[in-house]
Amino acid sequence: MFKEEGRLEEAIDSYRRALQLKPTHVEALNNLGLALMERGTLREALSSFEQALAIMPGYVKALYNLGVARSWAGDDPTAVACLQKAADIKHNHGRPVLESTVYRSRIAHDCEQIQYLLDRSLLGEEHRPYLYELHRLRKELDRLPAPGNRVAIPPETLAPVAPSFNRLLFRAPAEHRPNGAINPTLDVAAIESRYLSKQPEVTFIDDLLAQEALDTLRRFCWESTIWKADYENGYIGAFLGDGFATPLLFQIAEELRLTFPRIFKQHRLTQAWAFKHDSTRRGLNIHADAAAVNVNFWITPDDANLNPDTGGLVVYDKEAPQSWNFRDYNSDRNKPKILEWLKEVKAQAVKIPYRANRAVVFNSDLFHETDEVSFKTDYLSRRINITLLYGYRHQG
Repeated sequence: MFKEEGRLEEAIDSYRRALQLKPTHVEALNNLGLALMERGTLREALSSFEQALAIMPGYVKALYNLGVARSWAGDDPTAVACLQKAADIKHNHGRPVLESTVYRSRIAHDCEQIQYLLDRSLLGEEHRPYLYELHRLRKELDRLPAPGNRVAIPPETLAPVAPSFNRLLFRAPAEHRPNGAINPTLDVAAIESRYLSKQPEVTFIDDLLAQEALDTLRRFCWESTIWKADYENGYIGAFLGDGFATPLLFQIAEELRLTFPRIFKQHRLTQAWAFKHDSTRRGLNIHADAAAVNVNFWITPDDANLNPDTGGLVVYDKEAPQSWNFRDYNSDRNKPKILEWLKEVKAQAVKIPYRANRAVVFNSDLFHETDEVSFKTDYLSRRINITLLYGYRHQG
């Protein structure tokens, strides 16, 4: 509770008292490490996560947090290794599938992706029966009368498509680019001035990435079977701890921070993810994020977008009240409350249309939502957005 309220010293004292009573309390060690990171005491934070993992080597939360902390320390290879180990524990274990529900959008995506990988010989023919079972299940789901995306299903029905849930079959390389990842021709001074002149802060950057970095990131997202987070609106996600962590991603995040110091100030990367969208469903509902600065950029080629006036992001020009907690400003269940509050404060919408390699940079306290999505329906035309979060809300 202390940490959520920004009372870091009290939180640190509380965790340390808990550890005096029980030195092997891995959750207290992990939480202490998080508070120490937020305070900027990186060396102590690293030690705390490492102590937790010495006690419980497969503790996914500590592995994840150690990975992020290692990236702050400039040790990207170890950061990626920690996060990949977390992803393997979560998704690459081979244990039986016990889910009681399945998302139509997941099965549809995995049908397309496995077909894509087999067509390019990135997966061997031994995986073709898996593709056959995905197609069979997709047809079975299409015959069900339930209208929603999420469908109840017995585990035995999912057993033939287990790799969608318990395997990371393929992970494309996305290595550090020796010539840099961010476009070197960006007008840094103009972009920073544009961002800082807005209150609250929001702007966009076109041609964000160098072409080689953009091409590599696209291939990584098209080819890597890391898309394990399901959402009712039909988009699917991959987070740092799901296999999305790569040397290239950390390079992009750090180069952004160093290229635009007036925007990012002392803030470091705290979270990153990517979403792939289903053009037959809507995108993310309105929400704000628990960070100081939000970067949202798009990588699907422009010719996939059927309406160049939409497909991007809608950002509202009012910050979430500081008294609201994460569930208040980030939960779909609170959408009516958020919309009512925005109406009360007369918030105006800032609409940024979709463009490939365009980044929207804004104050993370600002409510935002995906604009109307109308993209072609083939696999490579799925709208892909990548989000990078920097810093902490109370330090914005």
